[in-house]
Amino acid sequence: YTRPEAATLLAGLTIGGCEDDLWRDPDRIRRLRIADFACGSGSLLHAAYSHVIHCSPADMSGLHADMMENCIWAADIFPVATHFAVSALSSMFPGETFDDCHIYTRKLGPADAGGYHLGSLDLIDDLEPFVDAGVRHGGHGARPVRAATLKHGSCDYIVMNPPFARATNHGGNRPDPVPPFAVRGNDPETQVEMGKHNSRMFGGTCAHGNAGLASHFMAICDKKIRRGGGRFGLILPDTITTGQSWSAVRNVLEEWYDGITVTVVGHEGEGTYSSDTSMHEVMLVAQKRSERRASTDPPPRIKFVQLDRMPSSRMEALAVSKAIRDTGAVRLEDGVGVTSLTVGDADSIVGRAVSCPVEPNMPWVCRRVRNMELLQFAYNLASGRLSVSGDARIDKPCEATSSIIPIVPLGSLADMGRHHLDIIGSKMDGTPRGPFNKMPCSTRPKYRGLWNNNSDTQQSMIVEHDCSLEAKHDATREHVASVWATSGRVHLNNQVGYGAQRLIAVYTGDRVLGGRTWPNVINLDEKYEKAFTTWCNSTFGLLLYWFVAGGQQRGRGQMGVDSFRKTFPVLDVRRLDDGQLVRFDELFDATCRVILGPLSDPGGDRIRRRIDKGVMRILGVDVDLDVLYGWIGSEPQIGG
Repeated sequence: YTRPEAATLLAGLTIGGCEDDLWRDPDRIRRLRIADFACGSGSLLHAAYSHVIHCSPADMSGLHADMMENCIWAADIFPVATHFAVSALSSMFPGETFDDCHIYTRKLGPADAGGYHLGSLDLIDDLEPFVDAGVRHGGHGARPVRAATLKHGSCDYIVMNPPFARATNHGGNRPDPVPPFAVRGNDPETQVEMGKHNSRMFGGTCAHGNAGLASHFMAICDKKIRRGGGRFGLILPDTITTGQSWSAVRNVLEEWYDGITVTVVGHEGEGTYSSDTSMHEVMLVAQKRSERRASTDPPPRIKFVQLDRMPSSRMEALAVSKAIRDTGAVRLEDGVGVTSLTVGDADSIVGRAVSCPVEPNMPWVCRRVRNMELLQFAYNLASGRLSVSGDARIDKPCEATSSIIPIVPLGSLADMGRHHLDIIGSKMDGTPRGPFNKMPCSTRPKYRGLWNNNSDTQQSMIVEHDCSLEAKHDATREHVASVWATSGRVHLNNQVGYGAQRLIAVYTGDRVLGGRTWPNVINLDEKYEKAFTTWCNSTFGLLLYWFVAGGQQRGRGQMGVDSFRKTFPVLDVRRLDDGQLVRFDELFDATCRVILGPLSDPGGDRIRRRIDKGVMRILGVDVDLDVLYGWIGSEPQIGG
């Protein structure tokens, strides 16, 4: 459930300021449509209604019946939640009556006439009626309940904190194979069928199973919001900005929306807007265009806001939302600092803002940071914009020239191996999804695996395999051979705990099949393997990993196989000359068996410093490492 201060902040950002003539026209207010399709106890709608009252100079009590009967639309799958929501909204003017309202308890499970109800997810259908799929709350009067359908494109404002649950990767004889549909007593078979029905309904939309139900609600939001000025405000997982499974959502926003604002809050463990999760969240607000953005139109820019802390009261949250709306922001790529956000006294700084560029089919540059300067440095590094002429400085990006560090997405250089479930997983019917069973290490195994992070043994760039792989009795020879063909010597860490772990990439010497946390890098020429591994374990490689990795969990970076392939910026080792390759190999050989320190403190690790200085000499880069180490060490997600 959303914290009250967060609800007020989101409402202020979504509905906007009070300057519009709308708020002085009661007839226009009566025609508003404000919606929340996962309303819970109604805190976001209560905040949105409060903001409407705040903006209207007239006495809103005379419009209360219109607001309840026509303007506010909400749904949830739990009756207790919708009852609370009705009570909360009724309390805005407790002396005023209304006849009914559009707040519904939606069904979840098998339908009486066949098929399945999916709660508010059914609203992806333009003709889905509210009343036939659930129970509608009455008001104070005795009029019959009206049938109602909320058409696509009819909402002026949508505010939501949708559920984040995922419906994928839950096979393998688990009691609830599709957890989002396990509520309300649905058995495993029903869950599976509901999952299939859900996939059919959302085909062709921006929803993605790996992103979770939040992306499905984003798809509904995109359908329901009005073109030409409709605005939404959603609380979403941090991975919306970088996750590969969220790329379709980002594409929709880049094509159809303007005024995109991403707000994160808190350096000291206050990264959540919800009261019942420890996951990092973002507040995403945008306004829908009248038409799709043409290919010749400039891409949108994102106002990225980092608040120092959660507002301490609703009044402060209202003031902070105004500061975010009214304050411009310098451009990230200009490298001239950031814009401070102030409330009241000019010395009262509550956060910072910067305008971030959008690049097609790439993650957004919005990262939770203490120092925006580190974000600027990482952006320029990922763009290759650090000069090799010796004049690159930590405080100023240089102009892009032909003499730049060659940085490319990993997929342009090599490829990634299999997802771990394609190695050892089983399908819902028990047949092999992957042809192997993971076993304890044995002497001279035919098939070797590198599966788990182990900070006690994985301390230098060369590591040993940590398990044996045994072919399943019902796996075909061809299946075993095709999966083993994706083994190799170089592996990337897709679950980096910055405080405990020491390595972004490892080298195994022999062919090993990477598993849960160490997927293989494949199709990389052997002569580049040592240079690639060394670069990834330099502070520059760490910074680029942090720049694109998911930061939803505190102190941890996460990258899926597809994310590595499509978005991880790496040194293009193919563009190194023979002398540079030799020097990289020498640097690797001199440091590969020496214990490295934790990634959270690169400046305190003499071996990491040696690697960094060696990389800079080879590439001809001049960077003030002590300043860079200080920034990284103070970042909450990495070392702070």
